[in-house]
Amino acid sequence: MGGGTGIKIAFVTDVIYPFTYGGAEKRIYELSKRLVELEDEVTIIGLKWWRGPSSFKMKRVKVKGTAPAPNLYVRDRRSLGEPIYFAATLLYMCLKDLRKMHELDVIDCNEFPYLHCYTIRLLKTTARTKMIISWWEIWQNIWPKVLGKLALLGRIIERLMLRLPDAHITDSTFTRRILVSYGVEPTKIKVISSGVDISKILRIRPSEKKSDVIFVGRLIRNKRVDLLIRAIQYLVEDFPDIKVVIVGSGPEYRNLRRLVYELNLKKQIEFTGKLKSEEAVISLLKSSKVFVYPTAIEGGWSISALEASASGLPIVSVKQTPLGASTDNVINGYNGFLVEKEDPRLIADKIRVLLSDDNLREQMGRNALRFAQKFDWSVQVRRLRNFYKQVLEGNLP
Repeated sequence: MGGGTGIKIAFVTDVIYPFTYGGAEKRIYELSKRLVELEDEVTIIGLKWWRGPSSFKMKRVKVKGTAPAPNLYVRDRRSLGEPIYFAATLLYMCLKDLRKMHELDVIDCNEFPYLHCYTIRLLKTTARTKMIISWWEIWQNIWPKVLGKLALLGRIIERLMLRLPDAHITDSTFTRRILVSYGVEPTKIKVISSGVDISKILRIRPSEKKSDVIFVGRLIRNKRVDLLIRAIQYLVEDFPDIKVVIVGSGPEYRNLRRLVYELNLKKQIEFTGKLKSEEAVISLLKSSKVFVYPTAIEGGWSISALEASASGLPIVSVKQTPLGASTDNVINGYNGFLVEKEDPRLIADKIRVLLSDDNLREQMGRNALRFAQKFDWSVQVRRLRNFYKQVLEGNLP
């Protein structure tokens, strides 16, 4: 492994934390800085979302930008040109220094946005370098909504990717089951969920800004924040002073604000936008009562939901949709409630139960913290590293 005990690892992803903010890029950031503490050599390769040099070090982690980043969203949708651009600029950058690519032990590709995985497979010509694809969600029947008449092309690209790597990582058992159903050998799939920094969260004080309900995440269509807003209109009669905080930014911001005004909920619902720090987010979580993830969690796992659990909040979410499930993050009746379908009335009913019963809410909050403690980053990084070593040594069970 690179002539020493450390592993030479490259994470390949179009988006890079903290310049863009999402679960996949935050996971890579948190794992990378812990891997270098274990004496591994880590590089994150992606689009250049920052000003200044194309390469720099961030907490001993090398960061390389293939080319200046284009707009991530076009007309409220993820750009279709960005995946092609990233794959092409990645190919150009790697071909300029192919020797360094071949010196790597492991190349861990973020599954989305697909095409760059083919670039890496094309460049991975040495037997020693192992390629892994980390899957966050499988789009299956979602492709028609994304590509319309080109949906078949999306399905083909996604299915063929299953054959590219030496092994697969998933964030949840939900995604693992789909990969197995598609014919991937179960021994080549490892579930390693994203984590949280428990000790850091415990040190953060609650904000002075109190709320009853909170959501944290990107404001995109898939998150269905509109369901949360519509749920609140069914709670105002019982809780006229209910306070809801929506933390995050994204292309749906204007539509969601418009919906709040249409439903006359501007006194109850506040949008904070993207906050400046993770500490500020956790502080708001710890001063709220209930965390709501208004749809089923895409891919089956959510860092924001886990951070809510670590902050002592019970979660209300939807059990399952074609894009994901919340059953890995939420044990129904233990650390939160799951409703059967995307129905604002059902979501409102569970919020009502939690806001009406302090003892139940506090007990679920304690359970939520116990649940989150099993996923501390210090545990997850060692599980990841052990899997890398298994793949490198050919010791998959």
